[in-house]
Amino acid sequence: MIRKDANVKSSLHILGLSEDEIEVYLALLAASASPLELSRRTGIGRTKVYGTLEVLEKRSLVARQVDEKGARFVVTEPTNLLIHMGDLEAKLKLQLETFHQVMPVLNALRGVGQASQFAVRTYEGVEGFKQMLWHELKTKGELLSLGGGDVEELVLSTTWAARHRQHSVEAGYSVREILNSEIDLPTPISNREYLQRYNCRGISVHVVPLENQITIYNDTVAIYNWRQDKKLGIEIVSKSFANTMRGTFEAFWRLTEPSSSRAVR
Repeated sequence: MIRKDANVKSSLHILGLSEDEIEVYLALLAASASPLELSRRTGIGRTKVYGTLEVLEKRSLVARQVDEKGARFVVTEPTNLLIHMGDLEAKLKLQLETFHQVMPVLNALRGVGQASQFAVRTYEGVEGFKQMLWHELKTKGELLSLGGGDVEELVLSTTWAARHRQHSVEAGYSVREILNSEIDLPTPISNREYLQRYNCRGISVHVVPLENQITIYNDTVAIYNWRQDKKLGIEIVSKSFANTMRGTFEAFWRLTEPSSSRAVR
């Protein structure tokens, strides 16, 4: 008899089966059965068994066999689980296409009467930082950065950081960064497309200490705190504040010197 261990059930759940569907499906993997027999084997009420079998039939996971004794059910090829996955893939594709079509309309509607909007959002941990970095990919034109926190330090993954850097290239914006020369040494990277859009300069910690990572893009100022083994982030959405921080960045930029090598962001 097939083992109904937690791993098998968990896998079937990931593939889209409900708890009752898993129990009935596993019971039929062991042997064909009538609805009444399935009810006895699984402990599921006969009415629910009928409904569950109907769903499994629609997914081509079980088939009905009828003879003089009535209907019995058998499992089909387990590879039929892929049929539903194909349907989900097509649905997701349609949803993504619809998303990209409706976004300009929704953003235009949202912009009416909200030009002076002020919002503060907080984030915590690596996943919070990933969400903030994902928001940065909406940058139009140029992202400004104060502080030497590279993406690897923020999310603790070189693979994720490399993907994010490539996404920024595809998004088409450039990056200027100021870091404390004495504290944050530039780290070389190999993505040449990214380096063409990246400019890093150093400033003395005695002029301005940059203990956190601050980025300015669009109408957003994002602050990343990670140096005290506690990852906390804040996004301040305010056009006027973002413009103030841009002015501050430009004032410091005039006091900087070109970095000796390229840094990671």
